Amino acid sequence: MNELITPIAFRWIDSKFEPIEQIELVKENNLLFIDNQKNISKKNIESFIQNKPYLHMFLWGPRGTGKSSLIKMLLYLYKNQGLKVIEFPQETIQTIYKLYKYIRENSNLYFLIFFDDISFDEDDLYFRKFKSTMEGGLEETPHNCMYVATSNKRHIIKENTINDSNDIYNSDIINEQLSLFARFGLVIPFPVLTRKEYLEIVKFYLNRLSICSHDDLLAEAENFAIDRGGRSPRIAKQFAIYCSINRNL
Repeated sequence: MNELITPIAFRWIDSKFEPIEQIELVKENNLLFIDNQKNISKKNIESFIQNKPYLHMFLWGPRGTGKSSLIKMLLYLYKNQGLKVIEFPQETIQTIYKLYKYIRENSNLYFLIFFDDISFDEDDLYFRKFKSTMEGGLEETPHNCMYVATSNKRHIIKENTINDSNDIYNSDIINEQLSLFARFGLVIPFPVLTRKEYLEIVKFYLNRLSICSHDDLLAEAENFAIDRGGRSPRIAKQFAIYCSINRNL
């Protein structure tokens, strides 16, 4: 399937590949304060592309903390070693076996099946389909295929559906809900930034935009984060761009 060879990223739409022509490739030194997350994910990918044992990855944490950026970084680092990313909508999980066929036809390449920002309700129709597809079906997952998912929810299921009841029936439900989370062997958390870390990232982006940081500006950056619900690398970058726009007015 030669159409898979040249592009490095795709969307799986209507059981067909749609090449992603423009993708933001993120360099490793542009992701700050997530060294542990970068190191463990790199080791896992290197094991994957060397045909050694690897684990499916689940990245979770608040919005804007760098989960999707880490995937872009991995693609940037390993694209010349045959790594590809396929962005896969969670609601079309039943078509995954069609995708397996194409992946097996390109056994010299390595594919990350990427589920971005997944989350399920307690009675979600696709929850059990998703779980059984990951490991429960008869068909073996291709050796050159890795599942990677990001979510704002630690256990993928919305937290208000998981409770601490000792009722046997409820315990069975909870175990069912947590079983999908357990199918990802490598779970990588992305914590909220401290104030110091956030301001360092603000300085990083201000410097890239040739804006001199000072105490008043950093105080404004902190207020900017509070107004938007919390500190994150995304908010830090937005603040730097906001400053650049104001400077040009």
